Amino acid sequence: MEEPLNERVMNGVQPNKIFVGGLPKAITVQEFHDFFVQFGPIKDSVVMHDKVTGRPRGFGFITFVSVEVVEILVQTRLINLNEKTVEIKRAIRKVEENNDQQNQQQQQYDNNINHQHNEQQHRIINNNATYNNYQGFPPLKFFKDILELFKN
Repeated sequence: MEEPLNERVMNGVQPNKIFVGGLPKAITVQEFHDFFVQFGPIKDSVVMHDKVTGRPRGFGFITFVSVEVVEILVQTRLINLNEKTVEIKRAIRKVEENNDQQNQQQQQYDNNINHQHNEQQHRIINNNATYNNYQGFPPLKFFKDILELFKN
């Protein structure tokens, strides 16, 4: 069975869902919902919270029943909510597959780089990896060693 147009996600965009940024810190989910219901029937509303502290992160999402409401709000772009201007954009879903693909590409790149290093390069990097209890390379000594390596 095919999903209705309102439910389809095309290129990460869900046509009936908006992102609302710049929310007042003290806003509740109920206040958030009650404000936006004036524009049209709502399927879902959520205010995002920090997983560690539990505090609101300053943004949320509203899923409307109608795509037309979203079109109007996105064109409006800025709305005053509880005496604070909030920004409205189309909600774009994060694509997990893309992140997995990027991670695989990064891992493959790292593996290729690691195989290209010879023993002398590893020695230079390892000798310079910790300097005066600081991680990282002491710039001058490290670059002198690298220049010496390329002279040979």
